[in-house]
Amino acid sequence: MDAQLPKEFAELERFSEWVLPTSGERNKKRVTSTMPELKAFYDAMMKHIDRIVEYFKQFSMEEMPQDTKRLLYMTMSLVEVSHAVELYGQPTVIGGMDSLRFKVVYEPKP
Repeated sequence: MDAQLPKEFAELERFSEWVLPTSGERNKKRVTSTMPELKAFYDAMMKHIDRIVEYFKQFSMEEMPQDTKRLLYMTMSLVEVSHAVELYGQPTVIGGMDSLRFKVVYEPKP
């Protein structure tokens, strides 16, 4: 398999299924994953988050290389799963509407 992420973050390649460009895709992935899957992804990303944020600072959105955009999408997936891991203890919102029913009517193209 060819590298999908910047070489500095090769350790995260095993989580490439979290490279999701839209919020709808990220939400669906979160609610259809198990807590052990969410926690493994969360822990791996949090281990590198400070370096990831620093890495992003060298690029504008317009000039960001594809491998870095994939890392950005993966980082946005981290945001999606953080509440499940940190607050809910489950993939779905506690007492909330089934999020798979939520339909995004407009989403900018990645």
